[in-house]
Amino acid sequence: MQSEKLNNIGGIMVQIADNEEEDQAILEIKRYENEVATDPQGFKRKVVRMAMLGYWAPIIILALFAVAVAGGYLLLEALGAQRNARVALLGALALVGGIVLKSMHSKFPPPAGVKLEPRDAPKLFAEIVRTRDALSGPKIDEVWIDSDSEISIAQQPRFGILGGSTTRLTIGLTFLHALNPRQFSAVLLREYAKISGEIGKNDASLNRTYQMWSRITDQAVVDGSPLFDPFLQFANWYQPKLEAMSFPLRREQEFAADRISARISGESKLAAALVQYGAARYCLSEDFWPGVWKRPIDSDIEDFSPYEEISAALAAAHRSPRATVWRHLALAERPDYADSRPSIADRIASLGVAPPDLSPIEESAAVLLGDTAHQTAAFFNAQWREMSAAGWKAAGQKGRSALRRLDELDGKGGAATLSEALERAEIASEFISNEEGARRYADATRQHPSSANAWLGFGCSLVKTADRQGLAALDRAAEVDPSRILDCAQSAYRLLISLGDDKAAGEKLQQIEGFKRTFGPALSKLNSLYKKDRTESHNLSPSEIKQLQSALRCIVGLKSASLVRKSAQQIQNLRVYHLILTPNDARNFDYDGAARTVRDAKFPGALNTHFAVEGKFWMAAAFESASIQF
Repeated sequence: MQSEKLNNIGGIMVQIADNEEEDQAILEIKRYENEVATDPQGFKRKVVRMAMLGYWAPIIILALFAVAVAGGYLLLEALGAQRNARVALLGALALVGGIVLKSMHSKFPPPAGVKLEPRDAPKLFAEIVRTRDALSGPKIDEVWIDSDSEISIAQQPRFGILGGSTTRLTIGLTFLHALNPRQFSAVLLREYAKISGEIGKNDASLNRTYQMWSRITDQAVVDGSPLFDPFLQFANWYQPKLEAMSFPLRREQEFAADRISARISGESKLAAALVQYGAARYCLSEDFWPGVWKRPIDSDIEDFSPYEEISAALAAAHRSPRATVWRHLALAERPDYADSRPSIADRIASLGVAPPDLSPIEESAAVLLGDTAHQTAAFFNAQWREMSAAGWKAAGQKGRSALRRLDELDGKGGAATLSEALERAEIASEFISNEEGARRYADATRQHPSSANAWLGFGCSLVKTADRQGLAALDRAAEVDPSRILDCAQSAYRLLISLGDDKAAGEKLQQIEGFKRTFGPALSKLNSLYKKDRTESHNLSPSEIKQLQSALRCIVGLKSASLVRKSAQQIQNLRVYHLILTPNDARNFDYDGAARTVRDAKFPGALNTHFAVEGKFWMAAAFESASIQF
């Protein structure tokens, strides 16, 4: 552990990054979005030409390399060089050429799942044939079932630039359990539309280029030879350019595929499928899997078959008290520039229908697998147990130890220190329930009302249970520590979404975005510490320093400590402090214990703790003049 932000505890946080490269990429995508709105057809032709440039570029670079090798060979021959030198030159050409040509038509590795034949699931293959006939699309060559994916159809180039492809359909078993057969049919139509007609031509051209350059760059990095430098230099320019240029086209293709599916299956079926699976993802990530990892405390892994239980969990999801929350969260997801897929809400709006409510899954689409459903579930259960065995054992040991520690901490009652009160709440949240965690965080706020961590932990635990009282707790945390305003606002936004209060959530989102624009970069700089940073004397009172000194004396193996302060003109009245701790022995030092001890010191402000180890030794010397005697 080299650095810890001590006031980043107990909830749903936002990391503010002043990432100039990322901002430039987004601006470039927005420029292309404006261009496609002005001339859609012209822009599509431009993207296709860009894709073809990428596909022919390796041949051109290889040809230039061959010319250079031929020239070198003739020069060596003219100079009377030994035959071995000329053979080595030709060998280099053969090596690079072989790898590049192989990358242009090598096969995909198969998915980590179960490959199906028509005899294994006749109903599923019949549905695939009906879908193909409806769209006059290409034949599906391979059908795979994996554990947790959604659904995708990928086309692999078969003969490189000469054309031809192998088409592979991959379906997640969990995805099948989340939908009924009619909803699955609508989604299958949508995916098939993406490889059919004009959409399919554009998508195939882009995918071939992405796949080829990924393989070339991967091989170049693994090989490490300078012979591949021209390919890497081209890839460093080309791949981000193609990603940005094709982004608007890929997002529009998603909407176009939705429209094709809706025209055949009906808007309501596709909209229901989108909401149903969106809510299912939250059901699994926030309820099912967290519940699974509480079981190691008193259960053996062999007694558990998650991919059998997922079916029942998703079938009952619509009856859960949190079903409405999951639906709200799915519909509140916002599109971003990291993924070309539109948000669920935008896709439903483009269909011209209202977002539907969740409906019971009386019979899941897994029925299309027939008896193979149980066989694939057994396969994934065995695979999961093998991969999770070590983690399950460790989680059981950790959980039992944590519950013993919780009994010990609960016995202290009001005499618990701040660190102990927060630890007690964190253990209860992780190993018992969010409700039990919230109750103990509430105790921490009563015992330590000036702790922003206690209020933030309390607020975030109420966010997880969709309790409106969390808004007041988050407001209080922001009052106690203004540097947490953005964290608190983000958690409040999540709570308002969970409650379905779209108006208040929209207002909170505007507040968050305004804060990011105004204060984000400044706050990010305040919470970081680099050699070039301008720092100030801490200017704390003698009594405040004495309290910190007492805490530092309790840290075993601490060699020295320094304290500095940073401020920013953009955020008045906010001071962020940085404590630099240097251990005597970096390999035998209790970093977590030191962090807890500092946290218990009730420091009067936002404090970041850094450890002058592993690449940060400069901190000890740079801030020696700000040392604290203890």
